[in-house]
Amino acid sequence: MTSAPPGYRATSNQMGWTNDAYTDPIVDQFVALAATAALPVVDVGAGHGATTAAAIERGARVVAVEIHDAHLDAIRDRVGRDHARLTLVSGRFPDAVRLAAGAHAAVLLARVLHFFPGAQIEASARAAFELLAPGGRVFVSAETPFRGNMQAFLPVYDARRAAGDPWPGVVDDTARYFLPGANLPPAMNFLDEVVLARVFAAAGFTIERADLFERPYLPAEIRLDGREGVGLIARK
Repeated sequence: MTSAPPGYRATSNQMGWTNDAYTDPIVDQFVALAATAALPVVDVGAGHGATTAAAIERGARVVAVEIHDAHLDAIRDRVGRDHARLTLVSGRFPDAVRLAAGAHAAVLLARVLHFFPGAQIEASARAAFELLAPGGRVFVSAETPFRGNMQAFLPVYDARRAAGDPWPGVVDDTARYFLPGANLPPAMNFLDEVVLARVFAAAGFTIERADLFERPYLPAEIRLDGREGVGLIARK
């Protein structure tokens, strides 16, 4: 992807693209829960605000967390600058974000964690657990290495996984697999259901779902075999 196709917007922090035309099964379940939640929900890495807006439209109170102020401005413009059910928080999750512990019904980490090194993913899982009220849920979706443009990496990933590497999907040279203009950082941490389940269980969660899913809206050259996305839902 070298330029923005219709409906896509490049993120301002070199973390891919957003597209209002699609969600994924994890995001859909987050929005459904948020619509009936008595407590606020947290959207970490809210991007240009598609999920935050969808949840607010259904009655949720949403704390939208973003590292880039241009994204926060986009969310303000989209939802309403003084919307009573929107709280905007600027900061890098989890270390630079301070929210009330035990005060939220759900935390969403959608297409965020694959940009984090392992230690930051583990810290994010612990932070999500702290933010949630008892019975609250964390919702995670992320990128996997099972992509048409990354088939050359899969033998490396398989060998690492067989050897017990805790982070088999680490790629230090994304330019090797993605076209110029992909708007990605030089290193990423592609994830799978085994890694996510391990990390969130270690943080104290009860895993309700951890599996791979198809992303049919991706460009044809990126799709592979229906395992392009990984999702997790877990309960405190």
